[in-house]
Amino acid sequence: MRLTGFPYVISKRHFVNFIRGKGYEFQTQCPRVDMYKRGESYIAVRRRDYVDELWVKSQLRLIGLSEEETNTFVADAKIARAPKKPKKR
Repeated sequence: MRLTGFPYVISKRHFVNFIRGKGYEFQTQCPRVDMYKRGESYIAVRRRDYVDELWVKSQLRLIGLSEEETNTFVADAKIARAPKKPKKR
């Protein structure tokens, strides 16, 4: 996972279960992402164990969730990112 300056991540399974509850179904598997579809709307979810908090917020806004619903989901689902271990020399 690419580390950014933001200290929180969200479990991919938690995010996928949430969007499935909103009506999205698994569509296809691509080399680096899984595609979920509801009607004409698609979400590409990276195949990693954790996804970045800001990415999740942007995806939830794109599917039409209100700011309050988005913030509630992120507050319940976020996990503190472990600090990087120093490299051994």
